[in-house]
Amino acid sequence: MRHKIKPRSSGLLHALRLWLAEYPHQFWVLFWGTLINALGNGFILPFLAIYIHERLHLSPAEIDLFIAFTFGIGLIAQMAAGPLLDRHGRKPLMVLSLLLSSLVMVGLGLAHTLATLVPLAILAGIVFPLFTPASSAMVADLIKPTRRVHAYGLLRVVYNLGFALGPAIGGLIAGRFSFLVLFFLSAGAIFLFFLVALLFLRETKPLAPPDSTGEQPQRRRGGYWQVFRHGPFMAFCGISMLMTLIYAQMYTNFPIYLTGSGGFSTEQYGLLMTINAAMIAFLQWPITRLVADRPKTHMLALGASLYGIGFGAIALSSHLLALSFDVAIWTLGEMIAVPVGSALVAELAPERLRGRYMSVYSLAWGLGFSGGAVGGGYWLGQLHPATLWLGAFGIGLFSALSYLLLGRFIPAGRENSLDLANRDKLGP
Repeated sequence: MRHKIKPRSSGLLHALRLWLAEYPHQFWVLFWGTLINALGNGFILPFLAIYIHERLHLSPAEIDLFIAFTFGIGLIAQMAAGPLLDRHGRKPLMVLSLLLSSLVMVGLGLAHTLATLVPLAILAGIVFPLFTPASSAMVADLIKPTRRVHAYGLLRVVYNLGFALGPAIGGLIAGRFSFLVLFFLSAGAIFLFFLVALLFLRETKPLAPPDSTGEQPQRRRGGYWQVFRHGPFMAFCGISMLMTLIYAQMYTNFPIYLTGSGGFSTEQYGLLMTINAAMIAFLQWPITRLVADRPKTHMLALGASLYGIGFGAIALSSHLLALSFDVAIWTLGEMIAVPVGSALVAELAPERLRGRYMSVYSLAWGLGFSGGAVGGGYWLGQLHPATLWLGAFGIGLFSALSYLLLGRFIPAGRENSLDLANRDKLGP
């Protein structure tokens, strides 16, 4: 009797279906929406500092001060977002952020003076930061602790797949047409994600446990005070803020340095950013699989070291090929540190305070980005440019040592005891 041999393709399709089934449908809606949003961000974000410099003729220090001002406004929004997420859910803030962000993009493209740019910057600082903690909290709601590093890694894959295309296309449009076209393309993509979120995402905020006193649990217990007195978590945020000082240079002082004293073109900077995004798009998933089950603080230390080495090597790089290697090194650190950091926040956060924890973590990133932009801009304008990158090297190594020390207070694989009973109510 002959036995039918199943085609190899059917086995691959079956494996793909099993892999897709590991994550809920809601996660895949967020996954594809993130791709759309990434295209919108990729069109304009890498070129924002160059756009402001050309349109308003501001100095590097003034540009970084402007960006830091925007992030400073965002700090207030970050703190307000936490309680709103814990009380009213994730979806309302997500759709509000996306809708207003698309409108702000249109306004930025039409702005011609500092007087019109500043109010838009204030609005951008308020609405842009609302999305990240809401999205991160939604993923934590949906996914089991053992799969969270993978889930955050997948979102980074698809985000950077879109971001790999965005700068390449954006660089061509900025060089041959106008920045206005970029802003309108970005606004359109963000608005499309708004429609996807509005129509297809459902609320994931866990139900509050029964309370015999009749009080609102989140008002009666917890709040930001409990977050701030969580020593290991706050130490983790502080170290992450240091690491973000380095990360901020990618979008602020690196393009100004590159197109100024470096002598490179906008298109070449776009190519370097495409290398960054393409690496994450194609290598994030296998790297995530390698690091997911290893001690998180060790992986964060490795990521911080690679940040320091990659940015520090810019001081020795005068050719595009050498800069490409530098970008590849820091991108490897980014692929390791970012999803692991998000998963560690979800692991440390009690379920009922997850929104606040995500907001404080986002706040730490905002502070680090602002400090990196302003400090790096001043450094770049007042001192020899090479010393900025040597300073980044030192900060990276210090951050790595700090993560290793923190590992003594966050045992590997240990879940937060406040949250074990309710952690897996949603998602597979």
